[in-house]
This record gives sequence, C-alpha cells and structure tokens, in this order.
Amino acid sequence: MNLGAMTLDDHIARFLAGGGRIQVIQPASGFAPLPDNLRHRGRRTRPLGAEAIAAIPPATACAPPPSPPRTAGPRPVTRPPQKAHRPGPKPAAIEPRIVRAARLAITGRTRPEIAAAMGIDEDSVRSYLSRARKAGLDVRRGNSPDPALTARIAAAWRAVPDPTTRKIAAGLGVARTTVLKHLKLAGIARTPAHCHAKRGK
Repeated sequence: MNLGAMTLDDHIARFLAGGGRIQVIQPASGFAPLPDNLRHRGRRTRPLGAEAIAAIPPATACAPPPSPPRTAGPRPVTRPPQKAHRPGPKPAAIEPRIVRAARLAITGRTRPEIAAAMGIDEDSVRSYLSRARKAGLDVRRGNSPDPALTARIAAAWRAVPDPTTRKIAAGLGVARTTVLKHLKLAGIARTPAHCHAKRGK
C-alpha cells in the first residue's frame, strides 16, 4: 500500500478500521482545550465516528482572508512611534578672548608676548589657556604654521653668527621647539654644530 498516495480520509478510515478512536474535546466557551493530564476528571469525551469526522469543515475554511490587491504608488512605510526629541543644554560659547589667547599660543607666542598683545597680565593668560584646554582647544605651541613667524625665525637664523636654536628662541621669545618647527618649514638645514652635539662635554 502506498501510504504517500493516500488522502486524509483514507488514513482516517484505515485508522478507524484498525480499532482506533478519535476523541474531540469540547472546550468551554472562551477556553482552549486542556491536555489529558490537566483535564477535569468529571468531564467525559465521546468518540466520533466517520459521519462526525466527515462533517468537520476542511482546513481551508480557517485560512485568513486574502489580502486586498496592492494599489499603485509607493508603499506606506510604517515606523514604530518614537519619543519626542528633547534637545539637551547647548554648550556655552567660548569667549573671544580665550580663543585669541589660544591662537596666539599655538603660533609660538610665549605668555609674556600673549600678555603684551592682549594688554593683560601673565596670570590672566595662564587662566585663559587653562580654560581653553578645558573647552577642547589646542594650545600647544607650534601646532599652527605662522608664515610671519617663520620669516622672522629664518631671518634671525641667517643674521646671527653661529646660530643655535636656543639663541633664536631666547632672542625672539619663543619656545625652542617652535624654532625647530619653523626652521623645517623654511627649509633651513642645520649643521651638526647647530644641534649641540658636544653638549655635556
């Protein structure tokens, strides 16, 4: 017997012919049928015969209704509801004098030079630079190329006899690292005598 070619009715008839019984639990209104181990002992079920089984509607009756035909145009996009955006507090604007002090610092100016350029004392310059660091500004010296300072350092390097970076830094009031950077920007090659190779001897 080809079991694969048998229909559902053939399987049910074969099952009933072999002495099997099919029981259908009649659930109470609004409740799903309970399994055997949880069913109340007083409730009894009755076996169904072939006539009752034939009266059961086919499974297609429980299928969901077909979806309506799609209309022309873009498909509507359904997104989950989102919470209203609450913008946080805006960061406080950085004062112009703090920005100016930071710009003077990154071009290689020392604190006395910044104080003289801004007309304030060195303690105020130190405070401005500290507040600039906290605000996220870069105040490290020599980070921003300054063509005017590069020209000054290059001219001083060529004018001073036996020049060194320390002499130029002391003469212009800038850091030695600033002199080194601007010498590279000016394309000036230093000789070993300029590099303090014999320092410490």
